[in-house]
Amino acid sequence: MLVSWTEDGWPRFNAGEPLTIKSTARGLYVFNRPQKWRDNFEAAQLQLGWYRKNTSPKAHADASFTERAGYLRLYGGPYKLSSPASPTALFRKQLHRQCVWRTRLSFQPGPSSNSEAGTCVYLNYFTWSSIGVRRDASGRRRIVFTPADANATTVDLETDDAEIVLLIDCQELRYRFGFEEVIGDGRQGKDNAARKGIRWVGEVSMSAMVAEPPIGMNFTGMMLGLYAFGNMQRCLAPADFAYAEVLESASV
Repeated sequence: MLVSWTEDGWPRFNAGEPLTIKSTARGLYVFNRPQKWRDNFEAAQLQLGWYRKNTSPKAHADASFTERAGYLRLYGGPYKLSSPASPTALFRKQLHRQCVWRTRLSFQPGPSSNSEAGTCVYLNYFTWSSIGVRRDASGRRRIVFTPADANATTVDLETDDAEIVLLIDCQELRYRFGFEEVIGDGRQGKDNAARKGIRWVGEVSMSAMVAEPPIGMNFTGMMLGLYAFGNMQRCLAPADFAYAEVLESASV
């Protein structure tokens, strides 16, 4: 910030103009952060900017970058997103108010209906919303949408083996959650297979997502993440994520 001094010894900030996030100081520039971003999980480690909640017993012991080439593999632990412990989840900060978060998931949960993998908006372990894949008691694979302010809802999938594209449309006053079944192999480019079309299954208001927690305070800002868990037991099947990306809102 540019500071000058008046003749009577008082400091003058920003050339007398209102203080904003943009400064008139010489030699500085405005950094326009690109909205588009993507991690293809093709390297032996994550890109910079990924976070974990708390510290896992051993760094990334529940994740692999090599067991399935071109995928991030998560081995879901026993802790859900609502646990104060360390769930199997990787987060990135939401840097744009309006954007689309998208990932592609290959997940064949075992017979237990307690295993789930997917993507989420996460503020803290009291306040989060997710959309994921799990199997119901009859053995059918389903989409499960869990909003921060209501009970979970489910949508049956048409196929039992297709990879699933999961989307979170981040808007000014709400988050919208959807999915798309991918038919065929489509491993070249990971997006070339036939698709069934996006189905939007629900939304959660911004006011619900920024609610004050009953304990502590909000200070981290909103996160977008990938997760896998088994309810008080480990997942028997790994969750494979082909990519995670941020798109402009007009892309969907």
